[in-house]
Amino acid sequence: MKHILKLAVFMLVAQAMFLTSCVEPDDLITGDAKTGGLVIPSTNLLLKAGAGQSFDVVIEIPQGPGIVSLELSKVFNQGDTLLSNVAQLTPVDVNSANANDTAFIAFSLDYASLKDGLTLDGAPMPAEENGLGIGDYWTIQYTAVLTDGRKVLNNATTVIAVSNKYAGSYHVVGFFNHPNPASCRAINRDKFLSPISQTKCLTELGDLGASGYDIFIDVLPDNTVMVTRGVTCPTDVFMTAGQTSYYDPATGKFYLWYFYVGASGPRIMDEVYTPLGK
Repeated sequence: MKHILKLAVFMLVAQAMFLTSCVEPDDLITGDAKTGGLVIPSTNLLLKAGAGQSFDVVIEIPQGPGIVSLELSKVFNQGDTLLSNVAQLTPVDVNSANANDTAFIAFSLDYASLKDGLTLDGAPMPAEENGLGIGDYWTIQYTAVLTDGRKVLNNATTVIAVSNKYAGSYHVVGFFNHPNPASCRAINRDKFLSPISQTKCLTELGDLGASGYDIFIDVLPDNTVMVTRGVTCPTDVFMTAGQTSYYDPATGKFYLWYFYVGASGPRIMDEVYTPLGK
């Protein structure tokens, strides 16, 4: 049950990555703010524990009264109840770049900058990111400092969820082999791998995600992969004999061969997962 609850966090992250936001600009600043100070940051990101990751947060700043800088605060949620103190990140200079046109500002984060100054129950956060729990997350909040001296706290935040190094968006190609030749088909679609543990992810089986068919993908120490029945899958899933499913750390690709058995025989999947954004 615990990993299913944590999975809900990552399903929201996946939706945010694939869908364009429908939030109106007025919803992105506090209700008592005057004109100006609006910023629209990256909404959801994944920190892949163990990957030594550094990534950029992109902030869109609509044209309007000049913003001198952005003050950034951060807080960390561990599990369902434990909350860290609030600490500051390095301010981001804008220098009124939005005064004449929409501006785009970016700043970089890594685990060292995210944990700096934060404590949990009075103790420092783990020295290494592998000590974090899958599903824990930071929230970053933005305060715009305007040229007239006002400070505007934005409602829009950035959530950075702790993930494993395999989770994220992939483009998947392959083939769905069916006993009925008329039902055989190519697989060519994007999938999201939702992290369950340091080595395990959940995703859809073949192209049957809309029907509730899902699979766990578990990477073993030698980078071979076991595929098993997921959370809602109505049938057992097996590895294809004579094939070795594996993860290639050099490219980040997965090569999977697995099947399930239907009324008329096995449905065999051959799939290659290529990470998007690399």
